[in-house]
Order: sequence, then structure tokens, then C-alpha cells
Amino acid sequence: MVTSVDGAVTRLLADLDDAPVLSRAADALVRFAEDVFSSSLTALTLHTAAGPQWLAVNDRDQLDELLGSLARALGGGTGGGACGFPLPEPGAAFSVPDVRADRRYAWSAGVARTGLRAVLVLGLPHVRRRPVTLDLFSPVPAGLTAARSPQVDRVLHVAGLGLRQLDRAENLEVALRTRTLIGQAQGILMQRLGLSSEQALAYLRRVSMEQHSKVSVLAERLVLEAEGAETARDDVVP
Repeated sequence: MVTSVDGAVTRLLADLDDAPVLSRAADALVRFAEDVFSSSLTALTLHTAAGPQWLAVNDRDQLDELLGSLARALGGGTGGGACGFPLPEPGAAFSVPDVRADRRYAWSAGVARTGLRAVLVLGLPHVRRRPVTLDLFSPVPAGLTAARSPQVDRVLHVAGLGLRQLDRAENLEVALRTRTLIGQAQGILMQRLGLSSEQALAYLRRVSMEQHSKVSVLAERLVLEAEGAETARDDVVP
């Protein structure tokens, strides 16, 4: 363990207080895991229907090497979780002390080829109703599980809930911005084409379908064009 758990917890809580966005909070959680578990590769992973989304990782090159080795070991696919590992429920964990001695999983050989030995996957609270895991790897056999404790589990749970709240806040901000843009675009169309609010929205939907784009994207383009035209008029010297 690089630092005391208490010191790492104090830093994590301070970092989370100063983290206004999900990406910074995710980075703070990965740093905390590095401090506590002395993991050489640490990834915070959101498991979506379209595949894994790495919210933060401490060594992208090492992760790419691991994924390539796993794909070769599994014949081109990882399956299961982000790296083919079982996905533990929030608060639970999955571990392999030494992949060289493991005969249960085909991917163990792929991990071993990268020089990594111990694997620990911790389940965190879901985000967007999808599983989130903290994936830890160490070149030292059995070098991860000893650092796990009830205190660390509680901190990870609280941090995971914080990630969920930040994600919800960011999604709400995007939704409000999108609604504002669409409302502004409706107003522009109502003024230009003499449409009602409902007709303007129907117009936006029809054109977006014809152009194979989102209504929000079309609305933003319309608003930016209108703002550009207004700026150009203001710049004209009488």
C-alpha cells in the first residue's frame, strides 16, 4: 500500500468535493484505488449495452495491451464484462489471486501474457441503470485483495453514489440546454414562416428525419445561423 487508507480517503473526499464533472470524479476514484491497492492498471468501467465505456483509466497503453491479449486468448471477443470478467453486483467483488494458476477462465492466459498476475473487480453502484466496476490489476500475485476492507468498501460505495449524482446532473443540464435550443428554434420558425408552436416543432421533426439528424442538432444549427445573421447586421456600419 503506497499510502495509509485514512490519507487516501481524505484526499478522495477532497477531490470529489472539488470535482464538478463526472470525468474529474472518475479520475479521483482511480487515483484512490491506485493509492490503496497499489494496482499497476486501474480502470473505472461503465458497462453499456453497446459495450464498455471507460470513465477513467490510469494507463491507457497498458489497457490497450491487455485488451489485445484478451481478444487473442478468447478468439477475437471478450464477452462478459469489459475484459471478459464476470460482473459483480454493487458491493460485491470478483478476484483471481494469480492468473497463472487459474484454470476456470480462458482469459487468464491472456492476462498472464501481459505480465499481470492478480485481478480484482469491484462492483460499484449502477450509473444510468448500468453496471459500473472498478477493475484492478497487479503484477504481484495476490497483491490486491489484502487491501480490501469494510472501510474501503464503504468509501467506494459512497464515491459510486457520487458518480451517479454527477452523471444525473450532467444529463439534466444537457436536457435543459436541448429544450432551450429547440424552443429558440421554434420561435425563429414561428417568426420566419408564420407557424404556430406546434407547427414549428412538427417542421423541425420532419426536416430532421429527412436529413437523418437529431432535432436538437438541427435546432442548434438554426439558432447559430440566426445569431450569425444578427451579428452580421450589427457589424454593418450605417
